[in-house]
Amino acid sequence: MCPNRLQGVESESSPAVGARATTLAFALRQAVASAGGLGGLVHLWDPGTARLTLDAVDGIAAGAARAWAELREEQDAPPARALRRGVLVRVDGDCLGTGATGTVAVPLVGTAGPIGALSVLLAGPGGPDDVQLSFLHAVASWTAERLERSAGRPPRREPGPGHERTVRAVELTAALAEAVTVQDVVRAVAEHVLSPFGADGLIVSIYEDGRLTRVGEVGYPLDYLKRFEGSLNAIAGMSVTDVLRTRRPQFLESPAQIYERYPAITDKIMMGTSPKMAWAFLPLVASGRAVGVSILSYNEPRAFSEEDRTLLTALSALVGQALERARLYDLEHALAQELQSALLPQTLPRLPAAVAAARYLPAGRGEQVGGDWFDVIPLSADRIAMVIGDVMGHGIAEAATMGRL
Repeated sequence: MCPNRLQGVESESSPAVGARATTLAFALRQAVASAGGLGGLVHLWDPGTARLTLDAVDGIAAGAARAWAELREEQDAPPARALRRGVLVRVDGDCLGTGATGTVAVPLVGTAGPIGALSVLLAGPGGPDDVQLSFLHAVASWTAERLERSAGRPPRREPGPGHERTVRAVELTAALAEAVTVQDVVRAVAEHVLSPFGADGLIVSIYEDGRLTRVGEVGYPLDYLKRFEGSLNAIAGMSVTDVLRTRRPQFLESPAQIYERYPAITDKIMMGTSPKMAWAFLPLVASGRAVGVSILSYNEPRAFSEEDRTLLTALSALVGQALERARLYDLEHALAQELQSALLPQTLPRLPAAVAAARYLPAGRGEQVGGDWFDVIPLSADRIAMVIGDVMGHGIAEAATMGRL
């Protein structure tokens, strides 16, 4: 059950600025989105007063959040319990009168001890699954590390072996949020996943109309890559087809595991110039369906820990959503280019008093169709009228409007 509503101390905290404000705003967005929450809060810990002070809020009305404006360590509110116990805490019920079904709080732990707590108010029945909880832990780890850095506190101990992975996991979400095209998504995965997980190769493929089409790769010879694309019938019995069918990842830690699991097609997989000896086959899922597959590979056999498996599964879900969004953008963008080209005049007016010329060069990032336009109109007495215009806004709809004008 939810503990009684808490009456926080009425106080005006100085507004978070600079690096800390940016860190907390980003962390809250990622935490709330990953858990499907209504909103989130970050409390910072003051060991001198033994109090948790609310420092950042996302998606929660100020009146509701005020009840947790300041919490004592011994209180039963989820942020205080998470800080006190040092573990994730889940509490059912609507603690703040926002319509939430529960609250999940994760402690923020720095190199010198507790820093605070990150809480998410849940929107639906049931709790976050293992993948969502793993990502919440990653967000909390990243947040604690960034808060220490912004405060100028040098680390007192070396970060654990999984530290870089959790940091990169959160940074990947930022890169995916900014990704516009499919190639943007591939670059984000290559930059933020390969190194932290020690991988030597990457393949990203889109699954559409019964076919698997490769859209990006790192560390593979071209003749080997052809084995991982085509119709599902052509590549039947391989890990990629099983992953697409079940929407569950496969982790193969050595060639011996492939021989054991896929004896009929082992020669097809292994022959060629690829030196890969271990693989993580990750389904890319969006709206409950497989939209592609991502393959991480290694030059040496390796074991995948439970942490590896959970975090890679969480990351593949994020990549799947970004890939589907980017694929739809690429399709819409191609249609807009065709539409704009068809609408633009094929010849320029022949003028007695001037020569008309034109060049089309979009300047916006990602959008290769623009909204600026001009026209040259012949007038009497060897005169011309020149009109320059700009369709308000940016994007594909504006580009189509420009073509019509």
